[in-house]
Amino acid sequence: MIEILVGLNVTDEQGYRNYRDKMKPLLNKMGGGFRYDFIISEECNLDISERFKVKMDKNTINRLFIIFFLIRIFKTNSLNIKIIYI
Repeated sequence: MIEILVGLNVTDEQGYRNYRDKMKPLLNKMGGGFRYDFIISEECNLDISERFKVKMDKNTINRLFIIFFLIRIFKTNSLNIKIIYI
């Protein structure tokens, strides 16, 4: 399995929800999905700009999620039969 941590700056919450809703069936069909979805300010319970003395702008990551995919390996045995390992 491959898991990818994705950081985003979500400015349109409804658009983000629509994206996830439309991606779920596609990911499920391929044996993948979303693992976690964090709104950073809610999870950290702090003002990041104050804590780390950084200027928050439109490029600042405010959302983290993990997307995963199963790895499928196709091998052919001595009888030329394809075997799928997941």
